[in-house]
Amino acid sequence: KHPSLKSGTLLVETISVVDCPAEKSLMVDKYLPPRIIRHVIAPTLANVASKLPYEPMTEYLMKIPSDTFKQVLESQIDGIKNMLTTARELAIEDLSVMKAAAIQNMDQQLQQEIQRLTSLQAVNSNIRNDEIAFLQNLHSRLGEVINVAGVRLDAIRIIVAA
Repeated sequence: KHPSLKSGTLLVETISVVDCPAEKSLMVDKYLPPRIIRHVIAPTLANVASKLPYEPMTEYLMKIPSDTFKQVLESQIDGIKNMLTTARELAIEDLSVMKAAAIQNMDQQLQQEIQRLTSLQAVNSNIRNDEIAFLQNLHSRLGEVINVAGVRLDAIRIIVAA
């Protein structure tokens, strides 16, 4: 029993993690750190996570015979699959926004540094071409790595309000 849920409501809560595997030397976490993406999907396929903040919910647990719970889940399996698909699609959309922001931030910072070193090189012979080439290579590799980042489903919680 939860005070903000109607009896009989079935929700699927998913926790996904932004996953961007890369060499430590690239420091990709500076631009795209591992983040948690949470969605709570209602049977209407709407995300109601903003209306139902994360909480352990152990105080709301009720003892239900496992056979009864199994019957409820089996009767709703198609709906649960649809809700999981929706949660996955929303997580991918969230990731796209995060990746675009990460690439924009990375591009701005590295291009600014490349431009600074290039300008400085014109008046200071101590600035080597390989320093600039390193940053250009870093920029290219970070862009590639961030573009292939994905989301990993970390947890699923089925909530059935009684």
